[in-house]
Amino acid sequence: MRPALAPARGATLVVVFDGYHRLDAALERSSGPLLLLSCPLTGQPTAAQRLRAGPRPLFIDRSGQDSARQLTALAAWLAHPPASLPPFGRVLLVSDSHHIPRLLPAARLALGGWGLTVASLLADADGPPALRHPPPGLGPIARDWLRLQLWRATGSTGAFLVPAIQRRKQQECF
Repeated sequence: MRPALAPARGATLVVVFDGYHRLDAALERSSGPLLLLSCPLTGQPTAAQRLRAGPRPLFIDRSGQDSARQLTALAAWLAHPPASLPPFGRVLLVSDSHHIPRLLPAARLALGGWGLTVASLLADADGPPALRHPPPGLGPIARDWLRLQLWRATGSTGAFLVPAIQRRKQQECF
């Protein structure tokens, strides 16, 4: 990953990684355009969430079924954002405290060299994070990082290499 010599200045894109409570947190605690990365079966955003977004731009990408593929979808979206939006200098990732520790390094890898600042907004559903989920071990972090390295080298995250997991993710999303 190449570090940016000088981070780009610009607007913040708020990126929500699937989950009703995550989108609610983004609507309540952030500003700027929203990009929801979600599976089709989730039914997000709800009518109430669309109303709460008001005139705030809300874009939906339903192509990612897991973290690595959602990050590649984010990179593709950022490569060709709607012309009506200002240039982005910052990406704010909205997810849970058990997901952010592995999501941030993977996002920095997927978006590396673009000069974007990558930050996070925790959106935990209930109670203190320590009571809900243990922090991810090195396995999930390394897996996502390696899958994104493979994507940068070949254009594929390698999801097809584990067909049983790929089938399960497809059943959950489509």
